[in-house]
Amino acid sequence: MLRSIAAVIAGYVTLAVLTAGTIFLLGAAFPASYTPTNTGWVLFNLLYGALYAVVGGYVAGVIARRAEVGHGLALGILMVVLSLVTFVLTQTGQPPTGQPLWYSIALVVLALPTPVLGSYLRQRQRTARGA
Repeated sequence: MLRSIAAVIAGYVTLAVLTAGTIFLLGAAFPASYTPTNTGWVLFNLLYGALYAVVGGYVAGVIARRAEVGHGLALGILMVVLSLVTFVLTQTGQPPTGQPLWYSIALVVLALPTPVLGSYLRQRQRTARGA
């Protein structure tokens, strides 16, 4: 049970650290274009965020060492809940972000399948090795 909880937390921390690091680096490198009203930036943000969620699901699967997809699903559910909370807060202006509505919706939609995909990839890797 503790391994399962640690796996989900580690998966989330992985994607959060990768995301925060990318935001920091891109914000420092491209401060003028790094705005929530820049559609190109918002699309790129979705792309790398989805990739990092896949990595987080993979990490959850590695740490869990069993039932990888179930752990990816648990991470996805956590991400859906957090995305919904963020969606509600941003749509009520708490805090005002300037992000388009479609971006908030996309975050909610991508929150479940991306970590599940990462955990599925880990499961396939493990079973292909026979481990």
